[in-house]
Amino acid sequence: GSRIYDKQLRPTENKLVVYMSMGEGSHNYHHAFPWDYTTSYHKWYESYNLATLFILISSLVGLAYDMKRPKKDTILQYVEKKGDILEVNLIHKKHIIIRLIIGLFDWIMGCIVTSWPIWSILVIKIALGQEWWFFDCNDFIFIKYNWF
Repeated sequence: GSRIYDKQLRPTENKLVVYMSMGEGSHNYHHAFPWDYTTSYHKWYESYNLATLFILISSLVGLAYDMKRPKKDTILQYVEKKGDILEVNLIHKKHIIIRLIIGLFDWIMGCIVTSWPIWSILVIKIALGQEWWFFDCNDFIFIKYNWF
């Protein structure tokens, strides 16, 4: 992985870890800015980060509050001192349309990788000639007409 936010820190940015942990793989950023609730510089729609989306939805219903984020200037000043400012500028100064297209691809890949247990079971069931659905709707009928 890369250490674009702080070269002195050991944790790195790793896309595979992001996908497998539902968005928690931006460790270099997270350790450089531990008070940021998003654990990533990117917005939830620019990068696969299911954890941040969950926190945002929780804040909409009042379950999360006092969420902190560093200002963009603070991040850039920190990176100028300790990180790789050229790489950060390449990543963060892209046009919004480019960032959204990359984000869409990132979310598609993230959903595919995150759901690998389901896909692998499905492939095995089809290969063995078994029924491919996971449950029968009749299994959810617990009480048949005798409610009292």
